[in-house]
Amino acid sequence: MVEKIIKNKNYLFVLMFLLILFLRIPALYHTIIDIDEAAFAEFANKWLGGAVPYVGVYDNKPILTYFFYYIIFYLFGINNLFAVHVATIFLVFVSAIVIYWFIEKITGIHEAIAASMFFIFLMHTYEPKYIATNTETLYTLPVLLAFVWYYLVLWEKKNLLYAILSGICVGISFLINYKAGIILAAFGIFGIYLLFMASDKKDELLRQIKILGSMCIGFLIPVCIAILYFYNKGALSEFINLGFLYNFKYIQSGMATVPYLKAIARLLLFVLCSLPLWIIIKQLWVRKSKLKTDKNILLILIWIALSIFAVMLGWRAYGHYFIQLALPLSLLGGLSIRHVPTIYIKRSYVYLTVMAIIFMLSRINIPLTYHYLGDSNALSDFAYKKVASKVQSLTSPEDTMFVWGSGAVAYIYANRRCSSKIIITDYVSGRQFGVTNEDMGENMNKYISYLRHEFIYEFMKYPPAIFIDTAPSGYYGYDKFPLEKFQELNAIIQKNYTFHITIDNMNIYVLNEYIKKR
Repeated sequence: MVEKIIKNKNYLFVLMFLLILFLRIPALYHTIIDIDEAAFAEFANKWLGGAVPYVGVYDNKPILTYFFYYIIFYLFGINNLFAVHVATIFLVFVSAIVIYWFIEKITGIHEAIAASMFFIFLMHTYEPKYIATNTETLYTLPVLLAFVWYYLVLWEKKNLLYAILSGICVGISFLINYKAGIILAAFGIFGIYLLFMASDKKDELLRQIKILGSMCIGFLIPVCIAILYFYNKGALSEFINLGFLYNFKYIQSGMATVPYLKAIARLLLFVLCSLPLWIIIKQLWVRKSKLKTDKNILLILIWIALSIFAVMLGWRAYGHYFIQLALPLSLLGGLSIRHVPTIYIKRSYVYLTVMAIIFMLSRINIPLTYHYLGDSNALSDFAYKKVASKVQSLTSPEDTMFVWGSGAVAYIYANRRCSSKIIITDYVSGRQFGVTNEDMGENMNKYISYLRHEFIYEFMKYPPAIFIDTAPSGYYGYDKFPLEKFQELNAIIQKNYTFHITIDNMNIYVLNEYIKKR
């Protein structure tokens, strides 16, 4: 049976798809897996409604993250996170197919099967929220294509058009997650290595300049398209300052507030979850002579090292950050199985299967799993569903609402649009990202000061029908950011809103003018 599957690619691909589908079943019945999905979805909803990104709606991620949600919602309807999760299944599947095709082309069938199976396991073997449709998952396919096309032009002497295509894919990845740009750095470092090792350094220098220069041209194509789009919309300044430069402040604040030991612990946990691949790296390191005859392995090791740097940058090291390690690790594993005993490969499959099953079980009810693990914010998902249900009964679909707190999920559950461009209150409250509720403090910088001013002006001009104050609940540390601390906003609420009801320690206020109209 195994030999039949190996010989018939169709059987193998069906098996791969069914495995991915099985491991992602929880994504098909959890509307929101990670709070980030709610922010991406509401951003796309408002964009579809006519808002200009970073002007009429704000979050700090690169534009193509939201564009993915935008396209899915455009085709299948707003708030359709089920469609988003189905599309993600196919995205992971296509990536696995490309890995198989690539590794089979340069080595053999057994290596290709190993690489694709390692990839499938590593894309699902970490914390429960790991399977959310996040930026790292979205840029996996374009980064993979960038690597494949770079390989073709580097080793198979393909036309420089492949280098341009590789650069375009890096540019697309960069506009999904800025950290994806590290692959370009990996190519650059590897190019320097090849130059150092070349017998004819002048010839190799010209070759590397042509390849990397062509890649840079390709990289600039999607970046320039994005710049032209925002220039045409009159939003170039916001795109650069809020959509790009703000992220340096985000990283800086993490370095100052998030304990580095926490990041190291998360890295060690990921290493444990993917242990067989790290043992392969150790064995390759012991056999250093092999690296001299397999430059592909050296390139991937450089890629892995830079990916670890990207994961740890800012010390937050959220679970989904580690997805960027899944691709190079799986490629390395596939290329390296000829250097390790067969029995070890079989044991690796068993180990990764057990880990995948454990995490699959942890995703049966994701909020409850996090609750039992001690996450003080986990039950907020149930609270927001109750609040959203109440909002639906009080309002019509065209009415707006605003949640004071990390409550973008409420907009999705209620199917009511956020009244403000600020869909995540942290950008005006100063709440720190990646810090526990107990250690929560206030983060202030010029961007937050600017957004506070914009928020108050907008709130007064376009008051929401419903205002939700989550501070009393303490979820996401908002008990340290009560309304009373923000005098302008509190004055507006006290003057123009009427308290309606408290649900799970979340206070619901209704606009006085809205009450009169009803």
